[in-house]
Amino acid sequence: MTLLIAGHETSAATLAWTFHQVLQRPDVEEKLRAEINEVAGTEPLAPGQVNRLEYVDATLKETMRLLPVAPVVGRVLQRPMKIGRWELPAGVVVLPSIYLTQHRSDLWPEPGRFNPERFVGRRVSPYEYFPFGGGARRCLGMAFATYEMKIVFAEVLRRVRLRATTNHMPDVARRGVTLAPACGVPVRVDAFLS
Repeated sequence: MTLLIAGHETSAATLAWTFHQVLQRPDVEEKLRAEINEVAGTEPLAPGQVNRLEYVDATLKETMRLLPVAPVVGRVLQRPMKIGRWELPAGVVVLPSIYLTQHRSDLWPEPGRFNPERFVGRRVSPYEYFPFGGGARRCLGMAFATYEMKIVFAEVLRRVRLRATTNHMPDVARRGVTLAPACGVPVRVDAFLS
C-alpha cells in the first residue's frame, strides 16, 4: 500500500521537475536521447536495460538534488547526541534539511546549476545526498521509485519530442509534506517519434 499510495505523487512531482529542467537544456536532452537509443534502440525498454541508463539515472538524481520533493526528514533520537556545539537528549526530534544539505557549495560546486554530470560515474555520500531520507528509515520505495521513474522518463523521451511552453520556474506548492510544481509543468508535444 505504501508503494501505491505514498509513491505516486512523489514520483510524479520528480518527473515533472525533471522534464522542466531537461527542456531548458537541449544539450542534456540530446545526451539522454542518444543514451536511450543506444541502450534500447526502437524497442521498448527491457527490464535488463534500465540499469544501463546511466545518464537518465544521473539526470533524475540531479533533479532530486536540486529540487527534492521532501525538503526535510524527521528523526527521533534514540540516544543523546552532540551535533556541532549542541547537546541533544534522547527523544528529541531532529529535522535534517535535505534541501539545504544538497545546496551546500562546499559539497556541490555551483549548487543552483542543473548539472547531471555530477552523478555520472560517481557514488555520493549519504551524508551529502539523501532525497529519500537516510539511514535505516530511508524511503521503503526508493529502489522501486527510481526504477519506475527511469522507465517512464525514458519512454516519454523515446516516444515524443516535448517543448516547454515557458522557461520560467514553476511556482512550488506544498502537498502534505512534499513540494511539487503548483500547476504542473506545461509542455507541448512537437512530434510523435514512435
